[in-house]
Order: sequence, then structure tokens, then C-alpha cells
Amino acid sequence: MVGAQCPPTTVRHSFSHARGERMTDGNDRAITLLVVDDQDLIHRLVQAAVESLASQLLLACSGDDALRTLEEEELPDGIVLDYSMPGKDGVETLQRIRELPGGAAVPVIMLTGWDQTAIRKAAEGLDVYCFMTKPFSPAALCRSVEEM
Repeated sequence: MVGAQCPPTTVRHSFSHARGERMTDGNDRAITLLVVDDQDLIHRLVQAAVESLASQLLLACSGDDALRTLEEEELPDGIVLDYSMPGKDGVETLQRIRELPGGAAVPVIMLTGWDQTAIRKAAEGLDVYCFMTKPFSPAALCRSVEEM
């Protein structure tokens, strides 16, 4: 087993940075990243990789959890989205996100352990910022988050 299944809930983590400052987008607004994956290990890896970049990290364990979170919260500055999850897969979840007011503008990194060619075709037209294959390099993920 790669990692424990995470419980069906959304968790919020806030990070404090050097000298207690929070990362901002240049407009003194906290940078928020939503991570959607059914594996707790992936949550922890993404959290460790982007801790220096994001002020807040929202963790969702399924597409439905992510959509509920997006109904209750402001849209995040970016989303890291797993393709293969129970229930709604990453493509179906992203389709629903793109339908939300402002959802078309949120950059998305899609993680997959599957053949990227098939996933890219399924996600065609959904404006995925980039695709990353699991296992992914934390440094590469950090660079992608920083650039999006």
C-alpha cells in the first residue's frame, strides 16, 4: 500500500514563513493551494514541497470534498489534483471546477500514476497547467507551483 486513505474531509493548514511573514501574491493576499488526492502520503509530500510557497494549504480527499470546499471557500490560487480517485476522477472534478464562477482561471497541476497520453486526451480543453507523473519530484512540483 502506497499510503493510507485519507478521511473524507477537508483540512486547512496555515504556514508561517521567515520572521513570521506569510507568503503573499504581491497584493498582501495569502496564497492558497488546494490539494485533492485520496492518499494521505501525497498530501504530506505536497505539503512538504510547497510549504515555502503557500500560506494556506487546503487538503481534500476526493473530488466531492474538493467541490464542497470550493463552495465554502474563496477559489484557491492553484490546485494540485489527482487523476485517479474513488468517485469523481480528476477530469470530472476539473470539469466541475471549470464551471464555477472564476473556476476557469485557476491553474491546475494534474498528478497521475497512469499513462499521461490518455489523461491528456481526457482532459483536453480543460486548460491543465501541467501534468506530473507519480512518483513526482518534490522539487519539480515546487517549481511548477511557483511558476503557475
